[in-house]
Amino acid sequence: MVNINRLNDLCVTFSQMNIIFNVRNFWKELATWTRTYLYSRYAGIGNAEELFAYLYSVPANYTNMLRLIYGVQFSERYFDLFNEHIIILRDMASAQKEGNIEAIKQNVIRLSKNADSIAEFLASYNPFFDRNKIRELLTIYNQYIIDMANSFSTGEYAKVLEAYDQLLIHTETIGDYLSQGLSSLITSGNPQNNNQTSQQCITYSQMLDIFNIRNFWFEMAAWTRAYFISRYTGIGAAEESYRRLNRTVEDYVARLRPFFGDKITEEYLQLLYTHNSLIASLVSAQLEGNTDAAGNITMQLYQNADERAKYLSSINPFWEENELRNRLYRYTQSTLEEMTTFLRRDFARNTDIFKRLLTQSESTGDYFSQGLFNYISQSKGKEIMILKKLKKK
Repeated sequence: MVNINRLNDLCVTFSQMNIIFNVRNFWKELATWTRTYLYSRYAGIGNAEELFAYLYSVPANYTNMLRLIYGVQFSERYFDLFNEHIIILRDMASAQKEGNIEAIKQNVIRLSKNADSIAEFLASYNPFFDRNKIRELLTIYNQYIIDMANSFSTGEYAKVLEAYDQLLIHTETIGDYLSQGLSSLITSGNPQNNNQTSQQCITYSQMLDIFNIRNFWFEMAAWTRAYFISRYTGIGAAEESYRRLNRTVEDYVARLRPFFGDKITEEYLQLLYTHNSLIASLVSAQLEGNTDAAGNITMQLYQNADERAKYLSSINPFWEENELRNRLYRYTQSTLEEMTTFLRRDFARNTDIFKRLLTQSESTGDYFSQGLFNYISQSKGKEIMILKKLKKK
């Protein structure tokens, strides 16, 4: 079992943090591409075969990292078990669309057995994992997937958003449990980890804070897409999607406050609200065919990116303004292209752009993680120097 008190004493290095982040990211990416695939099956948004192929490849993106920790045999079995999970989802969607009740029941049973196999497999490789706990977490995960599929099937798209929201929250719970076990395994051979001074490190709790901040970019892309689907296709609850998009920035800013304070983060929150408002206005202008308004709003989006880059670089010396501006410009450009493909119903290119947006989100998240890691480490270093001076006195 995981010793929480021991985890709180850990000194997590940057390389260890990245390994743990990859484990946590896997679940969010799997959940998001599952939702995207289900949209293609039930609502015809995107090429179902192409999206299934991409969903099928998601576990492969993480096997190289896992191979470094557990070996080749583990990574291959991991890949097979999660691809079995994905195939079951495809078969369940097919059965539901066909109205085959018996096949639906059989696939639900298959999902349950697959969860058993994954839990037993993971627990066999890590003494800090409990098989029953993992199975419980996977059962809840699968139920949210089933809820999403059922809501798609009945056309209750507000419930689709609700199930996806709960699914994302649950991926944080899964990721937290698995990353705790992984952290314990990585450091189990080094009980003096918390006394390391040869390299920069942060606490486990600080690492979780960084992950939540890093994750903002991924959720921003995912919820912006949900909003676009509702506005451009009429499928879903546009107002609910927009509220969830604003909640994403509110959660993000709340997580920044412990590091940078209330006053400055409130200013940043207003900049993010403005970005979301401009996105909503641009969708309206496009749907109305108002090219003049669309052009003006586009310029304002880039101006907003300038302001955000300037603001962020002012609160953390490890976030460089030009680098931030370039990243925000690229994200804005990709978002504009995504909007255009929705408007033209060019779903093949739309999927490629969404992939690019998630890749950009991951890259920017990494950049923010590095900057926050350095910011925290520097602050810790200053605190240690002050304590040493006080002791000498």
